[in-house]
Amino acid sequence: MKGIWLSAAAVWAFAAPLAMAQTAPGSDSADAGSDGEIIVTAQKREERLRDVPLAVSAISGAALQDQQITTATDLRLISPSLNFTPSANARGEGFAIRGVGTAIFSDTVEQSVGVVVDGVVLGRSGQATGDLLDLERVEVLRGPQGMLFGKNASAGLISISTRRPQLGATTLELNASYGTLDELKLSAIGNLPLGDSAALRIAVGSQSADGTIYNRQRDEDLNNRDEQNARARLLFEPSSDLSILISGDWQRRRSRCCAWTARSAPAGSLFGTLSAAAGVVPAVGNRENAAGAAFFQNVDAWGTSGQIDYDFGFAALTSITAYRRWKNFDNNDPDLLPINILDINTGTSRLRQFSQELRLTSPAGPVEWVAGLFYYDQTNRTTSNQTGTLGAVARPSLLG
Repeated sequence: MKGIWLSAAAVWAFAAPLAMAQTAPGSDSADAGSDGEIIVTAQKREERLRDVPLAVSAISGAALQDQQITTATDLRLISPSLNFTPSANARGEGFAIRGVGTAIFSDTVEQSVGVVVDGVVLGRSGQATGDLLDLERVEVLRGPQGMLFGKNASAGLISISTRRPQLGATTLELNASYGTLDELKLSAIGNLPLGDSAALRIAVGSQSADGTIYNRQRDEDLNNRDEQNARARLLFEPSSDLSILISGDWQRRRSRCCAWTARSAPAGSLFGTLSAAAGVVPAVGNRENAAGAAFFQNVDAWGTSGQIDYDFGFAALTSITAYRRWKNFDNNDPDLLPINILDINTGTSRLRQFSQELRLTSPAGPVEWVAGLFYYDQTNRTTSNQTGTLGAVARPSLLG
């Protein structure tokens, strides 16, 4: 799909947050102005939140960390109008704003709620449901966003900004937390100056947790979490007018997701009989199933982008070039039974996207304007396979 629119002290820090805490949005000095106001970029320029004539909810990265919000699916906790619709896999899940959203497997349907990370539009909302690492701020824009962010988002947009490298600062931040279900979150963030005009920032993280559902047939926990990700950003500022920022990120997820259980079964039904024989009793609160086939979701993603900013005085020129890859492979056993009725329900999505944005933005003042060009190209190859024997005995060669 393609589209065009016009229009200096060294600091070493160690932190291990082991408890929940409440912090007012904007408490992070990196996100606030000199008077403590929250700074946002909802209109493609840095402005105080109260000066933006849009419905925007914003929260700093420090506040998100204090509240232990480390995954994109938990962003619904920061904005009452934002919600997340889960799915059996990352291909069908999505966000909703003011009750409007898109949760569908079709690759030809655009998401109602767009997601932008560091100025780069993501083709599918499932690309953004991983771990949030080293954030500067998150902005939730309510209402249609059809011009300034490249692709049309009819219900709203989530803009995620990660922290830029800091010139002249050497820092190291280590974070660890442990919770129920052996949930372990680890991250390391380092900032290293490279002379007077360049700096490198690297962040790596890992999340793992036990499952919440037990499969009696396969003797394994389902809906666990196992994720690793990394990001590196290189900043070069040869002058006060020119800034060059090169970014790269990587993500890997392996989980036995996304399983469900039965709450009820008609008396005397085949499902109820076979479930009982396997030791599973359908009921409210049931956290067991007896699926004979595997539940899993494997996600591999990476991307790179380059941003150039030059201040002409009368306006600022911004160029953002980005390339991303996303691969999702999943399966679930929809019959939840130890016999093969429909054991294989797989889907594979291989997405490639390239985008180029050129933008000219006026400085803040009585008259403000933005003009630009945006090019977007996306290729998504999807395959699916549904196979079963409807409970009949069949040779394994006939199941695939």
